[in-house]
Amino acid sequence: MSRSARWIEVAEKTQFSAETVKRALDSLTEVENFNQKNNKIGKAYRTRARSIPSSVYENGLLSTLSFLYAKATKEIYEKILQGDPSKLADDSHEKVAYALYLKHLLKHLCNSDDRKKYVENPREFMKFLAENPHELMVVQSLLKPFLIELKHLAEAVLEAE
Repeated sequence: MSRSARWIEVAEKTQFSAETVKRALDSLTEVENFNQKNNKIGKAYRTRARSIPSSVYENGLLSTLSFLYAKATKEIYEKILQGDPSKLADDSHEKVAYALYLKHLLKHLCNSDDRKKYVENPREFMKFLAENPHELMVVQSLLKPFLIELKHLAEAVLEAE
């Protein structure tokens, strides 16, 4: 794909779309499922949804992804991928919220067939973006509408800390 075609694709996708809203709603549905086991998870997730967007724009996407992965820990993130809230009963609600938020960002950014593998391996996705600065610019521009929708919906649905 030529660079100009890629930018046209980016411009089209950065508009708020029904797909973006659907992904944000799906993310919150998952948070609500985890929140049933520990009602502090939803509160912590809401805080992440309010604070992380500014981190993306102040510190950059790679730094923010790295921060989220560090806060979540590899062990918790792997449990989140299994999708079973009961496996997280004894884990920190803060770490679970970071892991859920990271998973939702990655699912949004890695929704094409050739990138789905990165949802399961955030470190590989960060490496891919670090080695491909044009891809980093593209995915960063695609993220803004999702971050805004996720923040608005989290504020509307989830209880504050």
